[in-house]
Amino acid sequence: MEYQSTFSITRQEILRFTMYQMRRTYLKMILVFGVLGAITCWFTVGEYRSEPLYVAAAMALTFLVVVLASLLGHALIARLRVRRAQSYQQELKITPTGIRVRSQGRERRSSFDKLLDIRETRHAFYLYTDPNNAWIIPKAQMKDQEAECAQLRRIFDAIVESARLHLRKK
Repeated sequence: MEYQSTFSITRQEILRFTMYQMRRTYLKMILVFGVLGAITCWFTVGEYRSEPLYVAAAMALTFLVVVLASLLGHALIARLRVRRAQSYQQELKITPTGIRVRSQGRERRSSFDKLLDIRETRHAFYLYTDPNNAWIIPKAQMKDQEAECAQLRRIFDAIVESARLHLRKK
């Protein structure tokens, strides 16, 4: 059971990965931001807007929402700046013993037990080497997307324990 292919990792693929990471990383902050915003709206529009305690609470919540929004915006912009990489070629070989990736003149190898996570999205497979970095396997560049995705799922299902697998059901 082997898989081998060469992919061109484009800026679009890098941006998709970055956006996927940001959704995973900042989802809790976005939820808190939404809840605080809703509470702030309720305080400022609700029947209690004339009482000083509620006005002070609404002002404090508004300030907190603005601070969280600016922190989130700053974090998102910083992540996008870091990920402004150029396109590059990536040769990938997956065997039962591990993964070999050649790109940008370097070769990296990893056994499956060293991978933190394997995630599949609509557009790609992400093989996480650490919490913020992953090898990208773009589905759009596969010659026979359905067959190759099924082959990768079979390989990962057979080798990697299910706790680290987050694959789409097909």
